[in-house]
Amino acid sequence: MAHRRPPLMRALQLNTAVLVVEIAAGIGANSFSLIMDGIHNLSDEVALLLLVFAYTFRAGLSGRLLRFANLFNSVGLLARLCVSCLARCRAPVLSG
Repeated sequence: MAHRRPPLMRALQLNTAVLVVEIAAGIGANSFSLIMDGIHNLSDEVALLLLVFAYTFRAGLSGRLLRFANLFNSVGLLARLCVSCLARCRAPVLSG
């Protein structure tokens, strides 16, 4: 499974670059959506880091870390969805 680490490390590096650019641009442009997307990328970042660790350790521990990484990413996406829904409910957008 060690052959999976280099692509995961590259994905982690690219995601870090996207995270930094999105949050910096969001703060600079006062854009809540860019900041929220950057926070979503932070949950992806932690999940990728856990996957790198999971492929580093032995099989039993690795399986538990993979499940935890998937759970963490799912919870992060659910939290982002909830925050977006609450924001939309507080300030509905009228179409037309």
